[in-house]
Amino acid sequence: MAWLISALSVIREELMIRKIWWGWLITIPIQAAWLAFVVTTEQWGLLPLTIYKTLQGCRGARRWYREKEEIANAEKEAHMESSDR
Repeated sequence: MAWLISALSVIREELMIRKIWWGWLITIPIQAAWLAFVVTTEQWGLLPLTIYKTLQGCRGARRWYREKEEIANAEKEAHMESSDR
């Protein structure tokens, strides 16, 4: 199970680095799988990392969507200015 979750985590990281939107969406399910792994195998040393990666994924998603919204608004304003001329 750890190999599968690890592979999914690596894929998620690549998607997040490339700012592919659904990379952020799979953060919570992957971290839930890690949490289940930590609890069932009693490897409590992985718990802080699991919590950190969950928070990091949520913070990154929020930041990414905010940037995306700012770019869309700037493009909209530029388009409106160019059509006013």
